[in-house]
Amino acid sequence: MLTLTGREHEYQLYRVDGLNPPAAQINTATLVGLDGARFNSSKLNMRNIVIMMKINGNAEANRLKLYNYARTKERVRCFFTTDARDVYIDGYVETLEVLIFNMIQTAQISIICPYPYFSATEEVLADSSNVSPGFTFPFSIDYDDPIPFSEVLVSEGIAIFNSSEAETGMVINVQFSASASSVKIRNTGTGADFELDYTFAAGD
Repeated sequence: MLTLTGREHEYQLYRVDGLNPPAAQINTATLVGLDGARFNSSKLNMRNIVIMMKINGNAEANRLKLYNYARTKERVRCFFTTDARDVYIDGYVETLEVLIFNMIQTAQISIICPYPYFSATEEVLADSSNVSPGFTFPFSIDYDDPIPFSEVLVSEGIAIFNSSEAETGMVINVQFSASASSVKIRNTGTGADFELDYTFAAGD
């Protein structure tokens, strides 16, 4: 991994393009006798990230090191971290151009990302089964008056927030501690939902 932040003695970033949402391709069809056009479909184009930097210190040694990390046609993974997000994106190095004969050498790396969305570096996991502990150490249990080790608190639901600008999927595992007649999944942003109407038994 080549870190480009906090190592200005070797590589000094001065511009990064392609961090904004990529342009969309809107497909339409014109209709005879009607104004405007009819919408057919839309999709996002590939993302093109261009990294521009100055090469400081031992310019030749640092330039050769850069060649090893950003090999043209090869796959790379770019990490982007701010106070609000910690994401990465996979792409392929299109070009690496270095102005070797400048007084201060500069490099420009162009990366094509076929899948245009950033992905979170950490998987979001949520558990709606809240457990309240029932005892602490040291402890003793009366044979005629047992106590529970813990108690599962009943939850009416749990909200999971997707903080990125991209749609994403998820895997839901449900285990029933008692019988239930349905399970409902709702998108609180759009109001869309679906419900599994089925009689579940304890342990399902």
